[in-house]
Amino acid sequence: MKLTGLMQSDVRTVTAAMPVSEVIVALADARVSGLPVVDTRNRVIGVVSSTDVIGAQARDSQCGGAAGSVGGNLGRSAVDRS
Repeated sequence: MKLTGLMQSDVRTVTAAMPVSEVIVALADARVSGLPVVDTRNRVIGVVSSTDVIGAQARDSQCGGAAGSVGGNLGRSAVDRS
């Protein structure tokens, strides 16, 4: 079996400036655990996962704030293509 039979070709993306709350909705709507993060030229600059956004929400709730943008929460595990 080849990967082309398993992969999704209609991939949803998010931007680094997108609020974490919108990323949560995007992940749920797409029914995936991770999404590529793209820049203004639609180039992949990283990957954000459900684990990343849960961690961001947990850290913010401990600090009394609201999670910021995706770009501010990209962890070391994100793929950096810049």
